[in-house]
Amino acid sequence: MEKIRQLILENKAWALGHIEIDPHFFEKMADEQTPEILWISCADSRVPPNEIINARAGSLFVHRNIANLVYENDENLMSVIEYAISYLKIKYIIICGHFNCGGVKAAFEGIDNPRLEKWTSKLSDLKNSHNPKTVNELVEISVKSQVEALANFEIVKNAWKEGFFPKILGWVYDINTGLIKELSQIEGQK
Repeated sequence: MEKIRQLILENKAWALGHIEIDPHFFEKMADEQTPEILWISCADSRVPPNEIINARAGSLFVHRNIANLVYENDENLMSVIEYAISYLKIKYIIICGHFNCGGVKAAFEGIDNPRLEKWTSKLSDLKNSHNPKTVNELVEISVKSQVEALANFEIVKNAWKEGFFPKILGWVYDINTGLIKELSQIEGQK
């Protein structure tokens, strides 16, 4: 319970710190969100999206899951993408993987858990078709594959047909250095 109390105290310090810098910070945040970026990344606790790119609160619309995988039959992901494109009019979709990813490692080495094995089946297929030598090589292959898959989702193709051109970017965050590596980019044709 002590850890939970500490979280509440940290929240109060965080809120007061923002109010000291800008007394209207929370009023502005409560008004509306207008992010330009949909950030799809891993749920790994070592990869906090806003922190690793030094972004202020409200600048990213975020979806996280194990190994930053995109499946068109994932209703949660599809709801996020539809909201981001249709209502927020985001300009960029960034799929950001990370080195030393536990989900990718599980697929690379094999896992004895039916739910996780099903979720990471796309990674197992990529491993079998590309024969990467390391987990981090599979991380990069996966990010590129997720970018290509997302570009073929109906909602994205329809947005491009209607003249709305969100760019899709594939990045990898290196936990060992704190730096991002740009891997790929796809954008609709104007």
